[in-house]
Amino acid sequence: MVPTKEDFSANERVKEFIESIGSSYLNFAREIGMGNSARSVYKVVNNEQKPTPKFIKRVIERYPDLSYDWIVHGRGRMLKENTNNGDSNYVFAAHDHFDKEVTNVQNTIKMLHTELVSTKAHFSQMFNVFFTKMDQLTESNNSLKSSNIRLHDDIIEMAIRLKDLENKANDISDDIKKNGN
Repeated sequence: MVPTKEDFSANERVKEFIESIGSSYLNFAREIGMGNSARSVYKVVNNEQKPTPKFIKRVIERYPDLSYDWIVHGRGRMLKENTNNGDSNYVFAAHDHFDKEVTNVQNTIKMLHTELVSTKAHFSQMFNVFFTKMDQLTESNNSLKSSNIRLHDDIIEMAIRLKDLENKANDISDDIKKNGN
């Protein structure tokens, strides 16, 4: 059933109460015995449907310090004026929810830290492999340069010897021409 304009205030009060206890829609649905039906809570909070009497009953049963007149009619204060328990159950629920969230955040931080350490170790290992390979390539390149220089020097030396042999052959040829004629 689509809520009327008068019903929106009840929807808004449900939303205000959920926010005041610091709960998510899913946790709130679980707290009032709706299992994992966060969608129903979402629809109420977002004015897509008005809170049913069964819904209100579950909320009041789980949070007895919440004023029925306030949640349904908007009269009075959110919490009952005279409670026999100075600490409201919803405060404990909010505190428990907060503790669970803190624990979840701490666990997430630990997991991320572990992943970061692992990633850092992997990066360090890859960094070492990279520079080892770079050193090997540099050494290999230097070795090739040395071989290339030696080969170049050998070619120059052979060219000089060849030129010397050519000059000697020309000298002998010139001597033969002079002596032979």
